[in-house]
Amino acid sequence: MNTISNIIPIFAVIILGLFARKKGFIPEEFIGPANRLVYYLAIPAMIFSSTSKASLKTQFDAVVLVITLASVLVVFAAAGILFSLTGFRMPTVVDRSLDILSSLALPMALLVIGASLTFKLMQSQILRVLSPGFLKLVLLPGCGFLLFRLFDVSVQNFLPGLILLASPSATVTCVMAKEMGGDADFAVAAISTSTMLSSITFSVWL
Repeated sequence: MNTISNIIPIFAVIILGLFARKKGFIPEEFIGPANRLVYYLAIPAMIFSSTSKASLKTQFDAVVLVITLASVLVVFAAAGILFSLTGFRMPTVVDRSLDILSSLALPMALLVIGASLTFKLMQSQILRVLSPGFLKLVLLPGCGFLLFRLFDVSVQNFLPGLILLASPSATVTCVMAKEMGGDADFAVAAISTSTMLSSITFSVWL
């Protein structure tokens, strides 16, 4: 029930973006600049802000981190961790500015996804859309679960890592696809499909 209640608001905002595009509130020429705003400003601010405020001294588990993230190194997340470990207090003005900018990331990304949503692609290439969903929702958390058990990590410690691995494709995927010249339509379809299916896979894994 908690999984469904978390997914419904996401799709509510996506549908709002779809409705806004059809009604002309979000014109086609707005999507590109909005996407760049989220990619270059809002998302980095969100990652830095949330990471820098985490209590890594009490909630850090090196084994869980290595297994979950493997060799992935995100520069802005490396900066937040280092800032947190130093123990320095972020200036209030900077902290509030990051919070305001961070709050823009998710809703703006979801609106962009909704405005870009194409059901025709999801129907015509269903197998192609389902394959990344299987990798993200089944295979990836399955491998993580086996490795967590292999290294004898307690359930209490590895649960956050498993939830991260079992999460649907992130909204930032669409934003990145647009900015890096990828197939943005496919990214939108993959995100939408994996988010819907995650209501089932999340329940199984948890």
